[in-house]
Amino acid sequence: MQEVTLQSVFINTKKQDGTPYIDKNGNSFKMVVITSESGSKSSMFLSETDEAICLPTISKWKAGDTVQVEIEQSGDFTNFKPVLNSEPQTLCPNGNTPNLTTDGAMDLHNLGVKVKSLEIRLSRIEGQLGIKGTETASEGQNEPNTVQPVPMPDVKLNEIKVEDIPF
Repeated sequence: MQEVTLQSVFINTKKQDGTPYIDKNGNSFKMVVITSESGSKSSMFLSETDEAICLPTISKWKAGDTVQVEIEQSGDFTNFKPVLNSEPQTLCPNGNTPNLTTDGAMDLHNLGVKVKSLEIRLSRIEGQLGIKGTETASEGQNEPNTVQPVPMPDVKLNEIKVEDIPF
């Protein structure tokens, strides 16, 4: 791991001739080139996976910043990788490091349950008002249905008198 003071940072999606960067499998990628104050250049290819992991960190870099990178010489080329764990790590409420597989899946499940509950409540409200809507309470049913209205008690607007209010 090395600390490098940046002279410039370029994130490119196209070559100098204007054609996009394409790997051997036909997938597009981005090329990041950094130049240090000493004048040495290093590059990094960002696939879609690398882009999701590294780009949020790299896109914050600007000339004059000192960053931590791993430099690797590969033949005539110098490649780099940003050190991503240099920022403070966020912990879960239980004190453990986040596990995207279990913690994220549980959060997603809980969110799905809340959305389903809201859909059922909205369906009930639509039924009370006699509005046509999409019934989403049962799985796989996406056809618009007429929800039967629930009888509402008659409320008269002028039923309350000012003198009846106790304050």
